[in-house]
Amino acid sequence: MNDLKSFVSGLTQLAEAFSAWARTVDWKAIHDRIECLVNDLPSDLENESVKLMNRGWFVWFFDGYMDDITEKMKSLINQSDEEQDEYMAQYVSGNINTFKNELLISYPKEATIKKS
Repeated sequence: MNDLKSFVSGLTQLAEAFSAWARTVDWKAIHDRIECLVNDLPSDLENESVKLMNRGWFVWFFDGYMDDITEKMKSLINQSDEEQDEYMAQYVSGNINTFKNELLISYPKEATIKKS
C-alpha cells in the first residue's frame, strides 16, 4: 500500500511540475508556427525543393530545430540560384558529420563494406 501511495505522490508531483512548466510556454506562438507549417509552407517548400533537386541539391527542411526551418526558408525560398547554391554549400559543409553519422547508422552493412 505504501508503494502505491508513494507512486501516486510521485506522479502528482510530476504532474504539478509539468503543469507549472506548461504555463511558461507560449502555446499561441507554437500553434502559429505549426499552423504556418501546415497551411502556408508546403507549396513554397515543394517548389523550392524541386528547383533545388533539379540542380543537384537536396535539403531536408525539418532536420533541425524550428529556428533552422526559418533560416532555411529565408535562405532558399525566392532567392536566386547563386544565393541558394552558396547557402547549400555552407549547409552541407556545416552538417557533413551529421550526414555521415546518419548514413552510418542507417546503412551499417555498407559502412563495413566501405571500410574493408
